[in-house]
Amino acid sequence: MACKYCYGTHGQEGWDQGPYLYGAHSGAMSFETAQRGVDYLFEASGQQKELSVIFFGGEPLLEIELIERVVPYIRNKEKETGKKASLSLSTNGLLLTPDIVDFLVKNRIGCQVSIDGPPAINDRTRLLVNGSGSYEAILPGVKRLISRRPGKAPARVTTDRGLIDLQEVVTHLLGLGFGSVHVEPAIGSSGDMALSKEDVEEIKKQNERLALFLVESVRNNRFFNYSNLVKHIRQTRVVRERLAYYCGAGRTYFALARDGSFYPCHRFVGMESYRMGTIENGIDLTLQKKILSLTVDNRPACRECWARYLCGGGCWKHAVDAHGDLATPEEELSCQIIRHEIECAMAINSELAISDQDILSTMYEEATDPYLVTNKGGT
Repeated sequence: MACKYCYGTHGQEGWDQGPYLYGAHSGAMSFETAQRGVDYLFEASGQQKELSVIFFGGEPLLEIELIERVVPYIRNKEKETGKKASLSLSTNGLLLTPDIVDFLVKNRIGCQVSIDGPPAINDRTRLLVNGSGSYEAILPGVKRLISRRPGKAPARVTTDRGLIDLQEVVTHLLGLGFGSVHVEPAIGSSGDMALSKEDVEEIKKQNERLALFLVESVRNNRFFNYSNLVKHIRQTRVVRERLAYYCGAGRTYFALARDGSFYPCHRFVGMESYRMGTIENGIDLTLQKKILSLTVDNRPACRECWARYLCGGGCWKHAVDAHGDLATPEEELSCQIIRHEIECAMAINSELAISDQDILSTMYEEATDPYLVTNKGGT
């Protein structure tokens, strides 16, 4: 595929130079590197019993043979150590063949599908390399996956400068049988497709419509998991944790690149100044110490924000794209959108019965893969 907003190649024109994985020319990770990565995870996690491994690309199912070798190795490590590793991946859906879906189900591998809604919306930006839309090409695989995991498979939507009708997108994807829908704005390194500050008010209006639609649906005993709002419904109904960070990147969550280098998360892969060591020498804690110091109380723009403990400071990569450093969050887009989502969630909680809030919160936990919940705790 050649999605117009993809940050992996910084624009459609880069695909012929580096079509494989984030601009890589020479193929995917070797089994030996993956094996050493698994060994490192199980050893470096110390007393932590619950681990997570996410297969990410590019398109990870291009390397299904590698995944098929790595998964048994992980399961053997579980038996040896008494630890448990949840497995998941994010796919564009083109390779969800019967055999691959069987493998994912048999090996309990969570599968998030990137899809932007009904054909007219999805096919504006999510294109095959020949320039045609991808919806009809991925639909058989999507249906195949959902038939094996009804109400459990999550969908991941990207909204770009063209903007979309979020309610139409969410209702379509839930109608297909997805268990949850998560929307991310194209920000920063998505080129001309990235959202601008002029788009923020429209996104707020869209989320308000969805909030009203969610309340109306629940009152009619129809529950759905629009995770952007439902995660904050879960957070704000009874505040039990204070988020010092937005996610686990660089602290409890790391990306191991194909060459054996560590990065804070998959979005930083290839950025030399954010390289955190190698599988041979271990993780260099210099950058981690900096990340640990940047709690919401230590970041000037965050410590004055009323939503800081519910937000955690926003995506590190968005901050770097906007300001060239980790300390200052991306305020024009990310901060405004997240704050407004929290406001919508609090308004929803004021309208719903506690029992309904509990149902939505449970849906979020059960239908959302580890890829979306990389940091459940606040410290």
